[in-house]
Amino acid sequence: MLRLKTTFVCIFLFCLWVNPTFAEQKSEPICVALVTDGSSMLIDKVRDLFQKEIQDLLEGEYTITFCDEKEYSGDWTAKGIGALIDKAYSDPNIDIVISIGVISSQIISQREDFPKPSFAPFIIDDTIQNLPWNKGTSGVHNLNYLNYASNTSENLEILQKISPVHKLAIVVDESLVTNFPAFNPALREIESEYGIELEVISVSDDCESALSDLSQKKVDAVYIASISRFDDEAIDCFIKGLIDLKLPSFSRYGHWMVKRGVLATNATDLDAIRLARRIAVNVQRTLFGEDPATFEVTLETKHQLTINMETARLIGVYPPFSLLLEAYPIHAQDINPKNQINLPNAVVETLNHNLSLAVSEREVYAGREEEKISLSRLLPQLEVSTSGRTIDRDRAVGSSGREPQSAMYANANVSQILYSDRLIGDTRIQKHLQCARVEDYFSKRLDTIFDMSVAYLNLLRNMTVQSIQRNNINLTRSNLTLAEQRVEVGVARLSEVYRWESEIATNETSVVRAFYDTESARVRLNRQMNRPQNMMTEPVKVSLDDSFWLMTADWFSENITNHYELEVFKNFAVTEGLRLSPEIKQLVQSIRAQAQRLGIANRSFWSPTLAASAEVSDRYLEGGAGQKPAISLIPGVDKLDWLVGFNLSLPLYEGGAKSATQRRAFQDLMKLKLQLKDLTEEIEKQIRININRASSSFTAIGLSKKSAVSAKKNLKLVLDQYSRGTTNIVDLLDAQNQSLIAELVTANAVYDYLIDLVSVQRSIGRFDFLMNSTERDEWFRRMDAYLQQFEEK
Repeated sequence: MLRLKTTFVCIFLFCLWVNPTFAEQKSEPICVALVTDGSSMLIDKVRDLFQKEIQDLLEGEYTITFCDEKEYSGDWTAKGIGALIDKAYSDPNIDIVISIGVISSQIISQREDFPKPSFAPFIIDDTIQNLPWNKGTSGVHNLNYLNYASNTSENLEILQKISPVHKLAIVVDESLVTNFPAFNPALREIESEYGIELEVISVSDDCESALSDLSQKKVDAVYIASISRFDDEAIDCFIKGLIDLKLPSFSRYGHWMVKRGVLATNATDLDAIRLARRIAVNVQRTLFGEDPATFEVTLETKHQLTINMETARLIGVYPPFSLLLEAYPIHAQDINPKNQINLPNAVVETLNHNLSLAVSEREVYAGREEEKISLSRLLPQLEVSTSGRTIDRDRAVGSSGREPQSAMYANANVSQILYSDRLIGDTRIQKHLQCARVEDYFSKRLDTIFDMSVAYLNLLRNMTVQSIQRNNINLTRSNLTLAEQRVEVGVARLSEVYRWESEIATNETSVVRAFYDTESARVRLNRQMNRPQNMMTEPVKVSLDDSFWLMTADWFSENITNHYELEVFKNFAVTEGLRLSPEIKQLVQSIRAQAQRLGIANRSFWSPTLAASAEVSDRYLEGGAGQKPAISLIPGVDKLDWLVGFNLSLPLYEGGAKSATQRRAFQDLMKLKLQLKDLTEEIEKQIRININRASSSFTAIGLSKKSAVSAKKNLKLVLDQYSRGTTNIVDLLDAQNQSLIAELVTANAVYDYLIDLVSVQRSIGRFDFLMNSTERDEWFRRMDAYLQQFEEK
C-alpha cells in the first residue's frame, strides 16, 4: 500500500514538473485583456461572445477575469489602439492579450516581440498583410493569428453571376482605410483581375451619409466589407436605402444580414461562434503549456450562399439557375404570401376547384335529371298541334262541306299510362342508379383528396431532399478547401483536390436533379388544386404533431402495444372501412337496380300495359270550294271532332327475347353480387396491408434517425481526423456518403410514413383533416367500444 501511495505522489509531481503553467494557474486567476478597435454594437457583441466562450470552456479549470471593457476599448485609430496594446503588455496583472477587430489584429500581428501570449483572430489576408508563416503556424513565440476572412475573389465572382457589375462600391469602415496600408493596393489588384472599377465608400456610424455617397457614385452593386460602427437602426436604414436605390448587395457578414434585406452572402452565422471557440481552445492550450507559435493560423470556413428572393424581386434582379441550385433562398415563399398553404386548406381548395372532381359532380347532376325523365313517363302527356292542307276542287265540292278546299286544323291530345310494370320499374332503377352515381362521386372525392395529399407530401419530400443535397455539396466544397490547405502544408497530394472537384461535379448533378424533381412535384400539386401550374406554391411542413391528425404517434404507443392489440385495431379498421366504403355502397345500389331489372323481366310474361288517351280536333279556318255553309245542310256534321279511348297491350311472343332478357338479367345480378364479395375482400386486404405498411414505415423513422445520428458522428470524427492528416480521402468520402444516404433515408422514412398513413385513411374511407370534433368523438367512441369487447374476452 505504501509503495502504491508513493507511486501516485511521484506521478503527480511529474505532471507538475512537465506542465508548470497548469500548476501555477490553478491557484491564481487568469486575467485576459480584450482589446477592441472601438465601441459599437457589432464589436460589443463579438467581444461578449469571445468572453462567454472562454469562460464556458475554462470554467472549473481556471478562474478567468477580464479587464474593464471601457479601459481597453479603442478609438478606431492605429495610434490609440496601439497605445492600449502596449498598456496591456506592460501591465503585470494581464496574462493574455486578444484583439477584437481588424485594426487591433493588424497592429498586434505586425509587432516583433510578444512578451505575453497574443491572439489576433481578425486577419483579412496573411499574404497581403505580410504576416509570419511557418507550415501553417506563425512560428513566432507567443503569437497566434487566424486568417479568417472570406474569399473576396469568390464573393465577387458570385456577385457577378447574380448581376453583371462594371462599377462596384466597397463599403468599408473608414478606420480600416486609414490604418490598413495594404488595403488600397489590394483593391487595385482586384480591379486588374476582374476588369471592374472599384469605388471605396468610407463609413463610420452614419447611414444617411453612406447612402448619399452611394447615390452620387452611380455604382452597379455594393459589397459590404465592414460596417463595424453601425447599430441596428443604422443597419436597417442602410439596407432599406440599398433596396430603394435598386442596388444588388453582397455582405461579408453572415446570413443574418440577408434576413434583414441584403441580397446575398457566402458566409454563415456560425462563423463568429466557431472563431470564438477556436480562440477559447487556443487559450486553453496555452494555459496547458503549449506555445501559440505552434497553433494553426487558418480557420476552416464553411461557405453557404444565401439569397434573399424578396430583395431580388424588389430590386428587379433574377439570379441564374446555376446559383439558385446551390443557394439557400430566404423569403422565397414571401414573394406572394398567398402561395403558401397548409394541408387542410389545400384539401379544401382541391375539393372546390379540382376539374376531374367537377366532371364527376356534373355526372351526378345529369343523373338527377335522368331520374326525373324516367318518372315523367308515368305522368300525363299533353300534346297540342296545328296543321294546314289544300286539296283539289272536285274533292272539296263533292265532300258536301266536310272537306273544304283549304283548311287549318288545331289538335289537342292527352294520354296517361295507367299501369306499366316496365316504366314503374324503370323509375325505381333510376333512383338506385342515381344513388350509385352519388357514391361514385364520393369515391372519386376520396381519390382526389388522396392524390392531392400524396402530391403535397411528395413536394415536401422533394424540397427536403433538395435541401439535403445542397448541404452536401456545401460540405464537399468545404472539404475541397480543406484539401487545398492540406496540399499547401504538404500533407496531401494534388490528386485529392482533383478528387473533391470531381465529387463537386457529381453533387451538382444530384442538386440539379433534386431541383427539377421539386419543380415537377410542384406542378403536380398545382394541377390537383387547379392552380396555375407555374405558381410557386409553398406547402407548410407536416409533422406527426399537427392537430389535424386523428390518432397521433403517442396514441398508438399508448394503445397499440403488442401484436394482438394491433390485430384488434385492424379488425376495427376493416369494420369501419366496410361501413364507410362508397365503392361498396355504389355496388349495393347497382345490385338493387339490377334486381329491379330482373323483376321486370320476370313479370313481362304476364304483366300488361294499360294506357288511356283523349283527343280533340277543330277546323278553325277554311277557304275555297266545299266550305261548310253557315247553316249546315247535313245533320251532325260540324268542325269539332273528339275521341276518348284506352289501350291494353300484352306482347305474347317476341321470338324468345323475353326469356333471353330474363336470363341475362339474372346473370348480371349474380355477377354484381360476386363483384360485391370480391370488393369486400379487396377492401379488407387493402386496409390490412396499408396498416402493416404504415406500422413498418413508422418504425423505420426511429431506426433511420438513429442511423443518421451515428453517421453524422462518424462523419464529424473522420472529418476531424482528415483535417489533422490522420486519415485519407477515401475514408472521408465514404463517411460523407454514408451520412448523406442516412439523412436521405430519414427524410424519406418520415414522408413514406405520412403517405402510408394517408393510404390507410383512404382505404378506410375517411380522412382525419376533414373530420369535425363531433365526428372525431363519435369515431373514438365506436373504436373504444369495439376494443372494449375484446378486452372483456
